[in-house]
Amino acid sequence: MAKHEKSKFSSPRGTSWYGDQLQLALTRMLEKKGVNAKLLLAAPEQEAGCVVYCPRCHAQYTKAREDCADCGYGELLAFEEPATAETH
Repeated sequence: MAKHEKSKFSSPRGTSWYGDQLQLALTRMLEKKGVNAKLLLAAPEQEAGCVVYCPRCHAQYTKAREDCADCGYGELLAFEEPATAETH
């Protein structure tokens, strides 16, 4: 199967059923320990000019790409809003 083809085991989001169940179990475990999973999994603070980031290592990129050059993770995420240049 090609990298981007959906299998019969994929969820509507394109992730596997197993991946969805694992994330649900981990989220519940974190919440039982008093850890805010949403905060833990939130996007990093967006650097100026960056459009995508790696959810694993939080590396940021100014151009869209498929995988992380730093850690090799294969599904980069887009920031919700474009970064603005800041002057300090």
